[in-house]
Amino acid sequence: MDIGQWVKRCRKAAGITQTELGEKLHVSKGNVSAWETNKHDPSYGQMVEIARLAKFAVPLPGMNSPAWPFRDITPEQYASLNEREQGQIEERVLTIIESKHVKSHGNDAAA
Repeated sequence: MDIGQWVKRCRKAAGITQTELGEKLHVSKGNVSAWETNKHDPSYGQMVEIARLAKFAVPLPGMNSPAWPFRDITPEQYASLNEREQGQIEERVLTIIESKHVKSHGNDAAA
């Protein structure tokens, strides 16, 4: 499942429209539509909130595990961080995801 499909699934599980999700996240309906069509991705912080609204466990994009992705920080601790600190975590998560993506595609090419 890609991130767009995940956003749409979460939104539907929460029983809300694109407009309502946008309002809850302080973005436009167009932003939500762009996420769902994979034109761009929500931030990790936005994904945390989307998952919370849907009552889903927070996944790492591209990973099959629905478990909280961090061993050393709880969802509550993440939520208590300021915007800069959350951004730093998001950058690290994206670096990990991108490195796994590159490795998995590299293995596909070698096979």
